[in-house]
Amino acid sequence: MKIAIVDDEILVRVGIRSIIEWEKHDCCIIWEAGSGAEALEKYEAERPDLLLLDLTMPGIGGIEVIQRLRGKKERAAIVVISCHEEFALVREALKSGASDYLLKHSLEEGTLLSIIEENRPKQENTEQTAEVLHKDRRRLERFIKTRDEKMLNEDEERKFDRVLFLAFAVSDYDRIRERYENKRENYFQDLVEEVAGRILMRFPNRRFACIQENHFYVMLSCQKEYGEFELLELGRKLQLSLKKFINVSVILGMSGTLKGEGRFRDGLRQAEEALSRHFFEEKKELFLWKPYDAAAMQRQFIALAERFCAACKEAVTAGETQTFYGLLESYEKEMSACQEVGMEYFKRMIQLMLGDIFTLSLAEIQWLAGEVQQAGSVHAAMEIFRKGYEQNLGQFFVPAESDNYLVRQAIGYMMDHYQEQITLKSLAEYLYVSEGYISRLFKAETQTNIFKYLNQIRIGKAKKLLQDHTLKPYQVSELVGFNNRVYFDNVFKSIVGVTPSEYRKGLK
Repeated sequence: MKIAIVDDEILVRVGIRSIIEWEKHDCCIIWEAGSGAEALEKYEAERPDLLLLDLTMPGIGGIEVIQRLRGKKERAAIVVISCHEEFALVREALKSGASDYLLKHSLEEGTLLSIIEENRPKQENTEQTAEVLHKDRRRLERFIKTRDEKMLNEDEERKFDRVLFLAFAVSDYDRIRERYENKRENYFQDLVEEVAGRILMRFPNRRFACIQENHFYVMLSCQKEYGEFELLELGRKLQLSLKKFINVSVILGMSGTLKGEGRFRDGLRQAEEALSRHFFEEKKELFLWKPYDAAAMQRQFIALAERFCAACKEAVTAGETQTFYGLLESYEKEMSACQEVGMEYFKRMIQLMLGDIFTLSLAEIQWLAGEVQQAGSVHAAMEIFRKGYEQNLGQFFVPAESDNYLVRQAIGYMMDHYQEQITLKSLAEYLYVSEGYISRLFKAETQTNIFKYLNQIRIGKAKKLLQDHTLKPYQVSELVGFNNRVYFDNVFKSIVGVTPSEYRKGLK
């Protein structure tokens, strides 16, 4: 890679020239210049791949040099060298066509090497055809799905002697997908790969894969062991670039750098485990894998789950709604601290606890378990217990008995007359109050509206009647006050999670 240095301060040029071993990194400094005019003259004689350019020089300054070169469609990468107080000039330089900037007072080897690798010109390689890239991607996808390292070929075994895995998912993907719905198939996925490829250019050997539209994987060959700070810097740079260039936010998990047998399988596992920690810390977006004692954490989590189950069953049996909701809140904090058990293990345990805590049908438990599987965070998973409580026989959102006489009278009236066509007017007339008054009072005391409460009573009665297999579903709907079978089915499913027929099948 051919590099040129332009700065009117000779000590700065000497400092840049001596900061790294250029030949070791396949680079050479082809010329230096002490002014903008000299730089333009030398540029015509020999064009560099990368121009390190001072902004403030006598005569022709850095901005004018950039503008002249870009005006002639020159494609060399230009990185400006500036001081802290020159930020306005840096901004103008970037607008004029510079690709990046360096601060004079904080020049160091790592920063300069990163700049060089990011701006290294792409090698023309006739073997890297679209077909070859497609095959590379498919091999990595098969490996990700099977975890079988035989899916990778000998070339990858050789080139990826030390490997680093990245796994990331796009936030709010449904909204992003709408943005590209009129584009060709895989347009968005190719766009993500292109932007990520630019940032990861320092890794000449890299593989990309995309699973299920929104789960991206990158396998990188590393020349050295990367520390935590370097990994965080790389991850943040990737996230910032995807946000800047295509306006997407990503949740990113990164493995450590691994060598030796099993490095591909272990690297993939580490990246996925790191990514899954977002389930426990949904406000964070970048995660590095760290070693942990899974067995010890699982034992700790099982003990926590047993205490949670016992307390919840006691609250359910006693019908103590506020106590139950309080348990969800307090235990959520403790469970969020159990990251090391992993997202999948956590979800399996939650699914088992649902069947232990609630006396629901098999169909209802299966529906709730499916909801847990779709949960994207600990909070969302814990909210499934709230749904389970509300579905539990005799626990359809019924709060502790209200102290208000009118509300108790309203509940009693609905319990006695749920089979009839109750209206807000008929209920208000029964209580000798206005419709607006009882509606507001009921909502304030029970945190739900009158007709939602009435439907919960009716569906609770319907669940009991469905245990009698001599009754057809349409007969059950009429017996609990619904005169429209379709509406009954819709209300039943919205509360229970399954249709009346599915619920009955689960009772067998």
